[in-house]
Amino acid sequence: LLSSYIVFAYLKKVTIQQKIIAVTISFALAFVMQSVKFDYRQITWFGEEYTTIEKLKLFSNLVAEKDITGEKTQMSLISRINQGWIISEIIKNFEYNNKDFLHGETIEKAILSVILPRSIYQERMKAGGQDYFSIFTGRRLSKTTSMNISILGEAYGNYGHKGFIVFMFLFGIFINITFLTINFIIIKKPFIIFFIPMLYQQVIKAEGDFFIALNHIVKTSIFIVIIYFILSKFYSLRS
Repeated sequence: LLSSYIVFAYLKKVTIQQKIIAVTISFALAFVMQSVKFDYRQITWFGEEYTTIEKLKLFSNLVAEKDITGEKTQMSLISRINQGWIISEIIKNFEYNNKDFLHGETIEKAILSVILPRSIYQERMKAGGQDYFSIFTGRRLSKTTSMNISILGEAYGNYGHKGFIVFMFLFGIFINITFLTINFIIIKKPFIIFFIPMLYQQVIKAEGDFFIALNHIVKTSIFIVIIYFILSKFYSLRS
């Protein structure tokens, strides 16, 4: 959504005031949604069936009832983004419980899931993190909670103390190659620079695992090519 707005703002010449208002509203909406998301899922996923209108009314009621500025709500949001705690749980699970490292099992599976269609590779992975969270940390998540192990945590669980350093170094080289490639393209087609946030959105997120990052780069690259082709038919993109 952010990248789409950046492109829209470039094409339509949005004013500074409009940009500030849009960013402020976006942050406020994101905070409100995170504050009531858990309660909303508990009711709609495990309760009775709701129509779309009833779901909207339920959401608005939860927002009205929730103390989104309270300490409890803020601490809940902070715990969801505490990636350091998740990584420490992974280290503790493998080191202190003498659990065998996965020796690249999830990394190989991620690569195959990205390059092969589901019709060929039946074990193709899904995004979300619940299954891996349990395997890597030894802890179970509720059905309404989504937390992920991060690339760093996945690398440690696969390769151990020294191996994860090598893996992260190689992954960094891969990201650097993609960035150099996109910079080379930007020289010839400057408009592509607006898609950089979209391309690396899932890569720079602390919680995303290797599959999410790799899958996002591949699919988003294809999406950018298609969008650029379509926009070039209607706008002068100065390329």
